[in-house]
Amino acid sequence: MTSYRPDIDGLRGIAIGLVLIFHFFPKFLPHGFVGVDVFFVISGYLISLKILNSLSTKTFSFKQFYFSRILRLYPALMLTTLAALIMSWLILIPTEFQELCKHVFYCAFWGTNFSLYQETGYFDHSSEFRPLLHLWSLAIEEQFYLCWPLILIFLRKSKYFFQLLICGTILSFLAYCFLNNWDVDHAFFMPWARVWEFLLGGILVVWKRTLPSNEKNHLILAGSLGFLILSQILLIDFGPSINLLSCLGALGLILSGNSSSLSKYVLENSFIRFLGKISYPLYLWHWPLLALFKLTHKSTLSFVTNFSLLGFSVILATLTFYAVELPLKKVSKKILFFSLLALSLTTLVIGWMGSQSLLSPRNHSPAIQKISNALNEGDYLDHLVKKKVVPLNFERKYLVEGKEFRVYVERLIESHQKTILFFGDSNMQHYFPRMEELAKDKVQNRKRIFFTSRGGCVPFKGIRGKKTHSKSCTPYLESIEKFIESHNFDTIVMSYQWVDFLKENSHLYFENEFGEKDFIGIGNSGYSEALNKLDHLLSFLSANTKKVVLLLSSPYGEKLDPRQALNRSAFSRAWVNNNQISLDSFNESYGKILSDIKFLTQSHHVYVLDPLDALCDTKDCFALTDSGEPKYFDSLHLRPSYVREKINYLDSFIMNNGDQK
Repeated sequence: MTSYRPDIDGLRGIAIGLVLIFHFFPKFLPHGFVGVDVFFVISGYLISLKILNSLSTKTFSFKQFYFSRILRLYPALMLTTLAALIMSWLILIPTEFQELCKHVFYCAFWGTNFSLYQETGYFDHSSEFRPLLHLWSLAIEEQFYLCWPLILIFLRKSKYFFQLLICGTILSFLAYCFLNNWDVDHAFFMPWARVWEFLLGGILVVWKRTLPSNEKNHLILAGSLGFLILSQILLIDFGPSINLLSCLGALGLILSGNSSSLSKYVLENSFIRFLGKISYPLYLWHWPLLALFKLTHKSTLSFVTNFSLLGFSVILATLTFYAVELPLKKVSKKILFFSLLALSLTTLVIGWMGSQSLLSPRNHSPAIQKISNALNEGDYLDHLVKKKVVPLNFERKYLVEGKEFRVYVERLIESHQKTILFFGDSNMQHYFPRMEELAKDKVQNRKRIFFTSRGGCVPFKGIRGKKTHSKSCTPYLESIEKFIESHNFDTIVMSYQWVDFLKENSHLYFENEFGEKDFIGIGNSGYSEALNKLDHLLSFLSANTKKVVLLLSSPYGEKLDPRQALNRSAFSRAWVNNNQISLDSFNESYGKILSDIKFLTQSHHVYVLDPLDALCDTKDCFALTDSGEPKYFDSLHLRPSYVREKINYLDSFIMNNGDQK
């Protein structure tokens, strides 16, 4: 057995502090999500130490190991999961409750991360409303616990054991770096892209060296804290750099031990150690409270509200630790095991029934069901993958990525040689259902349709920013240009959410010759450069086709999100009202951007199509139709069924006999 390390409890306290600040006050610590990476390093170290010590004394037992993990994790997990189910039943609507129950079901099989990967990205706007989103990290830890003892037993007697650990760490980290550029959600949720963080802790255990002297401990601890601080204050794009810095910081803090006097002030002070002791239940409680509270409040939560929720999370975590976790250690392990088994089976059954819509939340009515149906739509192209529609194989590495609709789909409508190309970001994707609907009628004389889109990418080469605005966006645009040059298109239609990425507070930028960021939002230094790049793109398109159509942004805003039409409370049933944004306010905010784009199109004889004319009346843009059906899937994208049935302003370009002049 190993002696208690108070400094590791302190490191846990730092890790949970980073996560809490990131979730409750993200502007203060935009990279606080790396607290989870720190937890992974700690787990890798402690579990490897425990297993290797048991193996060296020939006392290791699979049964005992897995039994101890269950007893450690499940009491608090079952308590918070059941509490989240009860609170969710009061607040959620059918689609949301069904999704939550699916997460509960997957949780029983340690697979929540796989479920979430199929649905959403951790940093997507809709993710903040998922009460059990945070269980992705627990699932990865559980998967590590499941596999790691087997791997250690198999490899530890090899004379290349240490080298194999290092190679595995490097390969996993390289996989994380690669996936972070091409599929950030895969890199975030999948265990093989995260195992390098656990292996770093294992490497430290296997590395047989005596801890350095106290003087060196000071230096290691100070340097490691510097890595953690650096990971938070550097203006580095989202990516492996942040994760690596934080993991190296955690590794150094563990290496420094608890013999340093500096450690007693930094890691072993009573407050930090207290946070570390309650870090597990605190992690479990804080997110469901925050997510469900956001659903009941349409406006951004104030500092005071967030701070109060944080305080309440600490209270619940403290009660869970002292009133549940500690007392249960004195209970017979056999009784505790079967009690946890019964609770697990109960949540499993509830999760399955809810995921199959056999259980309904309190909030259900015909009006609410319409909102629920809208939230359940959004997979504009994924169904084509399920039908095994074969993508055209050109520049496949850039264009074929089904997870975020980054799909190149060729829809052939025979009987005419004229062709039309549609390309853009997710603002183009939401028009696909209408095109598919028109394609069903092969009797009518329509053009041959080519469709490609990549969510999150903008039509400016060299753009930088977060997440999907990665290095792959420029090659994607170059691939489209090559394709256009090699085909004789009759018409090209491009659609982007122009005002969203050109708005004043846009995070997108170009990097100038001095390494400085020229942000492209209106009023910033990169705005004119963005317009120049658009001007060059329009010139290129006009030179390579007979007709170019630029589709302006559809109206967007939080009030158009179907969730915002719901009025929720834990104390009463939800009800629906129709929200709207005024055209005056939309034009006041984005009119200059739209005017500048329209001005560019004039010199290239580009046809401009404005969705505002079809989606709004003379004064307002409403979230719901007169019959209460939502027009939108979220705050940015139109609902597929609404597009399929109602949006016809692109029809004339697809019809061979109805070309607009």
